[in-house]
Amino acid sequence: RALICERELVDDVAEKVRSVRFMTSRLAVAKRKCEKNPEAYDLLEKLLQMDPAKRITATQALKHRFIADSYLHVQPRGHGVFDPNSISKMRRFTMVPAMCRIAVLVEAHLLGPRDDVSILDDTLSFRAADLRDRGELSTSDIAEALSAQGLEVPEDLEELCESADIHQNGFLNFIEFIAATMEPRIFRERHLCQAAFNVLDVDSDGYITRSDLEHILTESPQRKDMATEILESANPDEEGRVNFTRFYALMGGGDGGGDSQSPREVHKLIPYMTAK
Repeated sequence: RALICERELVDDVAEKVRSVRFMTSRLAVAKRKCEKNPEAYDLLEKLLQMDPAKRITATQALKHRFIADSYLHVQPRGHGVFDPNSISKMRRFTMVPAMCRIAVLVEAHLLGPRDDVSILDDTLSFRAADLRDRGELSTSDIAEALSAQGLEVPEDLEELCESADIHQNGFLNFIEFIAATMEPRIFRERHLCQAAFNVLDVDSDGYITRSDLEHILTESPQRKDMATEILESANPDEEGRVNFTRFYALMGGGDGGGDSQSPREVHKLIPYMTAK
């Protein structure tokens, strides 16, 4: 509220957007500007319906052709765009320290297909395998995508998918898939590492501690032990803390990368690596 008049500063704006006449006039302007891109106008019109019952949902909006075509370059689903290197990327992801895996998952939330061509390729791969349009992939979905391109389905595919399935619900959602297939050259970028560190440093004291990790893990009887194991994977100092220098080195961006863990050691941590 404004301190002097004690009225909402955006009263006039709120009044306008509730006006059918105003919205109709603005849509008319938008329609003229979108003459060469009718799909853009169609999406805008559906989003700005005054009647909530007629307005499309966020999920429907994300599946609208304008959104899909804008970053998928009109690539058809399931037509030879699944990157065969996705499997080797996922296998590599299972070998990195647990702390690194959590950090990459955070980074995956910050990136989009326009940020790097490899993210675009991974996005296309996800959609190529998501033939049922569910927004998540099962092991069989990925196997079908590989088979459709005449590629061999690896024997350890189910194990790889389980390791990348952070939420342990039997499927890989988009963010989990992007994290599992992200190139090291991307997740090692300093600004992304700093952003991930800031998220994991819950109390913003400049260190990632067991307490910080407990805050981001799903509540369970094993949470304390899991937080300890994840912290140990990052080579903490004598006081059980990881500063940014250590964290950045673990990610491979500093002097030397972190030691890898076996898939079995990493996998046992996965059920508890679910951010709130």
